[in-house]
Amino acid sequence: MADTFGIPMANHNTGSQVHTYATCQWGASIRDYMTCETITGIGDWMDQLLLLDGPYIRDGFVRVTDKPGLGIELNPDTVKAHLGPGETWWG
Repeated sequence: MADTFGIPMANHNTGSQVHTYATCQWGASIRDYMTCETITGIGDWMDQLLLLDGPYIRDGFVRVTDKPGLGIELNPDTVKAHLGPGETWWG
């Protein structure tokens, strides 16, 4: 409906780096996408979920990758350390 009326899109994202990447991939497919709120980058364990070459937020922007899927690689050590009771690592 926003596109129909020429209204830019923005959304809230209060999840992990994985959520941020998914949100940015989705946002890149929206015509008048403006912004993505995120809480990542504050230094807790959710900021260590991905194996990265460096900061993924630069000057307020996330570069959308052209790699398959979300274009991310999970950090198995961080994921394993935060599995819920009874869950097993599947990677």
